[in-house]
Amino acid sequence: MSSTTADTPPLDAPEVVAVGDELVTLPVEVRSAKMFAATFLVDADAAQRLIDDTGLRVSRPRPGTAVCALSAVQYLDNDLGPYNEIAVAFTVDPHDLAPGAKAPSPMGGNVSTLIHRLPVNQTFTCEAGRGVWGFPKWVATIDYTDHGRWTDAVLVDDGEFVLGLSARKGVVPLPAREMRKRSVKPSRLRLLVVRRSAPAHAVGHRQPSGHGPAGRCRRAARRHAPHGA
Repeated sequence: MSSTTADTPPLDAPEVVAVGDELVTLPVEVRSAKMFAATFLVDADAAQRLIDDTGLRVSRPRPGTAVCALSAVQYLDNDLGPYNEIAVAFTVDPHDLAPGAKAPSPMGGNVSTLIHRLPVNQTFTCEAGRGVWGFPKWVATIDYTDHGRWTDAVLVDDGEFVLGLSARKGVVPLPAREMRKRSVKPSRLRLLVVRRSAPAHAVGHRQPSGHGPAGRCRRAARRHAPHGA
């Protein structure tokens, strides 16, 4: 993933940052990973209340609705070491959108994503994610398990079950293109551009459940909400 702000070098210029006692070269390269995701149309006002402190506005593809995505990722080979991650995210309007201007449709692909919650299961990537990119990471127990044609991801925080995702394996080709994500550090908005250098694949069918921060987003989803994977 690559990070750009007003005082950082261009995306293609390598940068070395200290994370604890180690040095990390940016952009970070992810060579192998597995993931699956579920997208929901949720109540826009409820979603906006969750992100009000960021100063951003959720995108509203339909009146009264916002887009919430739950995803599970198993990073197998990357510069921060192997780890598991679960993300709760919302599509948001560009932070510099002029008042009254029409925002890009979240259904059109040219959108920004706010990472609302991002638990991981390793300390180093937690420290790097919070310190370098401003991601809202914390360390929790995340099990990512393959069994036959299914994959499960389970989040347990402080001994309490929070969220479970289950996906039946299937191939969905993803093009090599940039994804724009936003995170918020105190008094500062970070724009992150994630570049896929080669075609990737996603898997479909999802069955989220649970409570806690991610579970509240799930319960806000409407019963007809599964929109895509």
